[in-house]
Amino acid sequence: EEQQRLGLDEEVGMKVLGNVNTRQDIHSWLRLGLLPIFKESFGSGDPVQWGYNAAVGGIRVSQQVADGQQCHDGEFAVRFFGSGLCYPAQFPGGGYLQPPLPEVLATSGGDADSAMWVLFEDGWEAGLNQVDEFLRPEGTWLGSGQPEAVTATVPLYNPELNILTLVYAEFFLPRSGKQWTRVVAPAILLQLYRSIWHIIADVLLCAQVAWIAAKEIWGTLLDWRGNASRDDGESLVVIMWTRYQRAESLSSAVVTVSFLLLCAIWGNFCWMTQQLVETMESPVFGSRLLMGTEQEKVLGLLVLMERAEGIVRYALVVRAARALFLLVAPIKVFLAFSAQPRLSLLTETLRTCLTDVLHFLVIFSVIFTTYATIGLVLFGGSVDHFADIERAFNSCYRIVLGDMLWEDLRRKAGPLPATVWVISFCFINAFVLLNMLLAVVLDCYMEVKGRVGSACETLPEQAQETLRRWWRNKKGQRMTVSQILEQLKRHEVGPEAKIGIRQFRNMVPGLGAPQAFRLLSGAVGLWEDTEGQSRSLSQSIILISAIDTYVRNINRSIGLLLTVKGTAWTNYNRTATDTSKPHSAPTSPILRAPASPALRPPAEDALLALVRRHRAEQRQDFGRVLSR
Repeated sequence: EEQQRLGLDEEVGMKVLGNVNTRQDIHSWLRLGLLPIFKESFGSGDPVQWGYNAAVGGIRVSQQVADGQQCHDGEFAVRFFGSGLCYPAQFPGGGYLQPPLPEVLATSGGDADSAMWVLFEDGWEAGLNQVDEFLRPEGTWLGSGQPEAVTATVPLYNPELNILTLVYAEFFLPRSGKQWTRVVAPAILLQLYRSIWHIIADVLLCAQVAWIAAKEIWGTLLDWRGNASRDDGESLVVIMWTRYQRAESLSSAVVTVSFLLLCAIWGNFCWMTQQLVETMESPVFGSRLLMGTEQEKVLGLLVLMERAEGIVRYALVVRAARALFLLVAPIKVFLAFSAQPRLSLLTETLRTCLTDVLHFLVIFSVIFTTYATIGLVLFGGSVDHFADIERAFNSCYRIVLGDMLWEDLRRKAGPLPATVWVISFCFINAFVLLNMLLAVVLDCYMEVKGRVGSACETLPEQAQETLRRWWRNKKGQRMTVSQILEQLKRHEVGPEAKIGIRQFRNMVPGLGAPQAFRLLSGAVGLWEDTEGQSRSLSQSIILISAIDTYVRNINRSIGLLLTVKGTAWTNYNRTATDTSKPHSAPTSPILRAPASPALRPPAEDALLALVRRHRAEQRQDFGRVLSR
């Protein structure tokens, strides 16, 4: 008899959120688990909960009701279920297993009959009776098949931090079996700027972005004015298109646009927060137990929850805008790295290997998707990590990073399919493909490293050189680069002209000998680094293979020529010993003999023709190797 009353209105049942498995447990947990936490908030009790939070107004219990639709097989549904109407728990933007957080976070109650309020001012007994009336199993408010989710919401105010927290205890009712529960507590700052330093930081950021935008606008106007003075002047749109094809101008435009978007979203967020503060300053919230008529109290709580939940939902947009700006802003920093060759190694490597990496990602995506789909087919019915395609992709990604799910797969799906799938997946994706990606990036890094050279300045050396130039400029012991270029514009120097230190100083009056020597030696070193051809690791291997092939062919040619030489001498000696034939000198061109065809032995002609044909084949082979 006691077990039959488990989860009903008797003081027995589940009090732990993780053990709520049925609709009866929802009633038991709310009555025996949630309400006793706020018992002191009812009536004139102590409003402070957990030492630093105070509950505001009351507790809202709401439900989301599914829309009825015809079952897949209406005849079987009527025969075995008693009704042909089904209520699938397909959450918005999610699946049958669990809803995504942004969709269910701070969801309003909807219709008036889908939400109830347990007001603290009504007293403890009235609150218990209200929960029993609405949530007991024989009640009509919580239907047997229609609800998708039941949510209990409590607004809490923290005076020390000046924040309003909405505590959600959510119960999701999928048709697959056990209910899914969670507790989320998003907080809202009621005072966004808490010190003058917060305002100064935002002002400095706005000034920096405004300076970037002003520079780009001024540069665009200068280009337009200079172009308008010509007869074939282009339109402003064409000038802007040409200008913003450059990486520096494009990055400035992207940073400016993303910051303006962030400012607009942040301004709207501040306005929504101010509306919430004005709601809490209204006469209805003049005390903890609310003031005014019953209708004014409920209306005030509805407005408070609507605005607070709107802020919680909009906070997701604010976070996305902040993340976008923080992702775009470093682009300017990476472009500034190009001024220092050693700092530009990363950016240049990524730019060089971008094409190869994109082609690699096509292959990797096909194989990765294939294995995720196979995992969904093999393990989707028994392993939670592969229950849908999204979880399958996530689980495959975790396995690639080393987070193995072997025990779960072996225990629930069987050792044979788990072993075959895991071993093949790890070998192909983790061992082969990822190492191929590292090889592609390393190859491009070696090529970029070769272009940088070993004589380029390090960051401390460049900083020291910049400080030295500034100090000598201040003391008047050197000329600036702009001054030197202005003097050089007055002289016409051809590309083949050779300039020494004396000629350089004559062309630039006031230029010291040490500075002239540093500039000329630095120019020569820069020219050597620029003219020096850098090769990637794969190109170097191909070139080494071509050189090895060429050297082997040379060795074979030398051996063949030595054979020809020996054959020619042998034929000559035979002719010399034959008294019936006239004597003649060796006819081989190797022996520097006369090249008369009449005196050349037939065997030597055949061997020389073989040498020529072999050399032609060598040239063709070497040309094919170099072309590869």
